[in-house]
Amino acid sequence: MKTLKIILNIVLIASLATLVITFFMKNKLPEKSEIENELYQDPIQNSVDESDIKKKEGGISYTIQPLYSFKEWGLVVSVNDNEKWYSRFKDTDPLNSKDICVIWGINLENEDYRDAKFSSEEFVCFYYSSSQEASQNFSGLHLANNHLLPKNDEIYKTIKKAKVGDQIYFSGFLSTYTAMQADGQEWTRGTSITRDDTGNGACETVYVDEFEIIKIGNPLVVYLYNFAKYLSILLIIVLFGLMFVPETREPSSEVEMADPPRPQGQIPTKNVSVNKSKSAIVRKYEEGNKETKMEDLLPPKREE
Repeated sequence: MKTLKIILNIVLIASLATLVITFFMKNKLPEKSEIENELYQDPIQNSVDESDIKKKEGGISYTIQPLYSFKEWGLVVSVNDNEKWYSRFKDTDPLNSKDICVIWGINLENEDYRDAKFSSEEFVCFYYSSSQEASQNFSGLHLANNHLLPKNDEIYKTIKKAKVGDQIYFSGFLSTYTAMQADGQEWTRGTSITRDDTGNGACETVYVDEFEIIKIGNPLVVYLYNFAKYLSILLIIVLFGLMFVPETREPSSEVEMADPPRPQGQIPTKNVSVNKSKSAIVRKYEEGNKETKMEDLLPPKREE
């Protein structure tokens, strides 16, 4: 049991080390040579005449007003998960479960994007680069922060899988929507309908009816990360359970040997302490006349 625990602890340490290393590698943006050709094209937007869409999610009633059909290809550079425990909108706007910030077109024509820093909050996607030249070359018109409203559970699950470094495609409708809570309170979110705006109000709100991860970013690193994560959890559970298993005493390596068989009539000498001269006498007695008494063979006692 002790040896097993030592082995499991060693594996756990290795697994945790792999988890930490791959955590910082899994969101690394791909090289330019790995970018798919579709990502160099601009989003496609067309006018539509669609009826309002009614949905209910998490006790919230939604009325969605489609304005334009919309298709977009992009490299995911940042995400905001509205289902995190600390999100301000996880209960008030459960349909908008995730915001995805993407870049496309001229922002992918050189590798400056790989040295840039991207981050997201509920309403905005940030870009930062320590290189002044890279900052000047970056186009805010080829970056979009998308508030995504999935049409069904299947699309929702695919959107949830999307992460930084993935190359994605999605289509649906640029929409405004109204969310009404159970107590009657309601609020409305709009959408950008042009790619020429930046700053507040420039986010696209999309009712998504198709979502595809064209190419996963860093697939091997992602696999190692997930493997190490679940292996670490399993090992922690096993080691915790072993704490309540009593240790059994290991059998002694010392084996008591049985006395070897002896000829009939031989005098046993086990546990008898004799000096060398006496041992010789005993051997002489055994080999000599068996009628001789032992006392006759022993040297006379010295009288003090």
